[in-house]
Amino acid sequence: MYRISRGGSKEDLIQRLITSGYPVPDILLRAREIQLGDHIAPYLHRDDLQDRLEEASLPVSGSRREQILRLIENRLLDPRAILGDLPPRSLTDVYHSMFGRVPTVSKERAVEEILTSSGLVSEKPAARTWEGGGGTASQFEHDIALSFAGEDRKVARDIHARLHQAGVRVFMDEFYQPELWGKKLSEEFRKRYGPSSRFVIPLISRHYAVKDWTDFEFTIAREEALRRTQEFILPVRLDDTVLVGLRSDIAYLDFQREGVDGIVSTVLKKLGASADFRTPG
Repeated sequence: MYRISRGGSKEDLIQRLITSGYPVPDILLRAREIQLGDHIAPYLHRDDLQDRLEEASLPVSGSRREQILRLIENRLLDPRAILGDLPPRSLTDVYHSMFGRVPTVSKERAVEEILTSSGLVSEKPAARTWEGGGGTASQFEHDIALSFAGEDRKVARDIHARLHQAGVRVFMDEFYQPELWGKKLSEEFRKRYGPSSRFVIPLISRHYAVKDWTDFEFTIAREEALRRTQEFILPVRLDDTVLVGLRSDIAYLDFQREGVDGIVSTVLKKLGASADFRTPG
């Protein structure tokens, strides 16, 4: 879940985690998810957990608690969906175990009370009007945010250059150095790979799958995707790497087949190029 050195007392681990540079709100969120996961594990169906793990190409072995921890570790736990899928009897048991009484409210309200009690009800996002794939251009600071490993920067630069020429507003870190200088990158990237962008394009490769920052960016994008009513993450595969957390049924573009021209052309179509953008002749 977090890449920190092991060993020492619990106090040592907590101190190491807090000073590791990972955002404290993210750490607290995972702790609350673990606490709720421990509480509801006895009431969950193993088949349901296995289905969720298989969709993300994750191992399905282990106890229900281990399966929940695997979802949390990969930022894939959706407590509201899991509770909502419980049979009425199981949800009643969970509710009773937490509050010492049976619910006298609707199923939706019971789920909300459980999440609120666990500290897992996030602030509701502002209402958005969606058009086409991801909303109108004026609603976002960036049309596209590129997420990539340093080893793949040349590919990212080539895609950025072509999109920029076509009038697309692309976030790529090296072109925003003055704006980012002196700021907390974790907070800035939460905006850039979240609500500030119309789409996020991860350039998936063997390098992307193992880097801390790409893991952080992809986690932000996945969390934002849960708040969108339409697709938000547009994956591009640079090789055959399977990215943990990316569902196997999500359509992607193959860079080896499409090349820069094919990727850019498809992005422009996704954005509604005929109406908003003009490729220089």
